[in-house]
Amino acid sequence: MRRTLTRAFWFVIALIFVIEAWLWDQFEALIARCVALIPLHEFKQWLADTVEKLPPQAVLFIFAIPAALLFPVKLIEVWLIVHRQWFWAVLVVIAAKLVGVGITAFVFDVTREKLLQMDWFRAAYDKIIEWRDLANAMVEPFKIRIREWVQRMRSESMARIWRAVVRTRRTVRQSTPNG
Repeated sequence: MRRTLTRAFWFVIALIFVIEAWLWDQFEALIARCVALIPLHEFKQWLADTVEKLPPQAVLFIFAIPAALLFPVKLIEVWLIVHRQWFWAVLVVIAAKLVGVGITAFVFDVTREKLLQMDWFRAAYDKIIEWRDLANAMVEPFKIRIREWVQRMRSESMARIWRAVVRTRRTVRQSTPNG
């Protein structure tokens, strides 16, 4: 029983990690597209120039700014939960997560090279990438099963729809005088 609970716990952790990594990957690409569309290019260039002049420890401070800016939002989330405003709490949590991941991906893209100059940060980064790969490996069999199930449901749904179309055509033909 304990082993089953432990495996379930680690699976849930892996699933959360995979979702976070997926969000990160999606928002990193999305933020790159947004930077190309809106005038963030100048800001990104200014930030890149500033980061280039700073030592890695100062760049770590810049990387932490998005988390600090989102801290008041976390307080709002707690307030909403305490006041049983579940819908708004969930909405704020999701919005904060998406915005936080997006901004962090943007800032990390600019600060990555400097941050990776610090040995401890590089080791942590490598460990997180290793965990992400492990989490993906843990979740992949379930993702395959879900994809197969969805494919099966689609084909069964299409078969049901096709049978309904055939039945309808027969009914229409039988009810017409020239059928």
